[in-house]
Amino acid sequence: MDYTTAIEERTSVRTFAEKALTENDINLVKDIIDSSAQPPGFLDCEISLKFIDLQSSGVSRSSRLGTYGIIKNPQGFIAAVCGNDECSMLKTGFVLEDAVLRLSEAGIGTCWLGGTFKRKSFMEAAECSGNNFIPVVSPIGYPAERKSMADKMVRGVARSHTRKSWETLFFSADFNSSLEKETSAELSGPLQMVQLAPSASNKQPWLLLVSEDKRNVHFYLDENPGYNKSIGYSIQHVDMGIAMCHFERGCTDLGLSGNWIATNPLLPLPRDNVKYISTFSLI
Repeated sequence: MDYTTAIEERTSVRTFAEKALTENDINLVKDIIDSSAQPPGFLDCEISLKFIDLQSSGVSRSSRLGTYGIIKNPQGFIAAVCGNDECSMLKTGFVLEDAVLRLSEAGIGTCWLGGTFKRKSFMEAAECSGNNFIPVVSPIGYPAERKSMADKMVRGVARSHTRKSWETLFFSADFNSSLEKETSAELSGPLQMVQLAPSASNKQPWLLLVSEDKRNVHFYLDENPGYNKSIGYSIQHVDMGIAMCHFERGCTDLGLSGNWIATNPLLPLPRDNVKYISTFSLI
């Protein structure tokens, strides 16, 4: 598929049409979940995506799966089920975002929810057991022609269409030198895909440092510990997984090959809350 176009055109859908998903699209959702993306090999943890089909579950279950009035008329949800640890959050971001992009290309609306849903009810609906946890869910359905008032308010508060500047996100060799877009060569496209990545409260907590030879791209989390604590888990690691997915898919579209590694280059950091996550090494 054309991931670049999907990334550029996708928007968060919070208001869905009162129209049931077709049987073909329900099967597509299930196929996408069953064939979820192959995440970076160093993420040695288990996650799964679960489809909660409201069309076959009945009104009673739908009413229990609350989203505090943020989401209107969803036809179902995709829930990420995993452990509550940083590895699982990274993997969740990568795998679920790949599914979101594939659904978007098929005309099915999605929206990342990390805190504005009743987690206990979703865990029951997804039949979670043991130490399993649901950090994020996405409603699915066909986008409505008109957005609800709640949708417009959330979009405005989150400044959904704004993104941090290139100079504040991407660096060359060290964190003292911003990467010049004109000199980023073949990496320009994948980096732009990262710049467009969605994130919790639109905080865009990633910093990318490109090696001098432009063969390695180091991913760092500019962490806000207080924000993660307020959500109840490290949601910004989910954001990093999304950014990693966007970068790799941007490379895929350009025919660039590489591997993910987690070998910290031990470079000087700009401040204490910045932490190394991973490196994409071009082949």
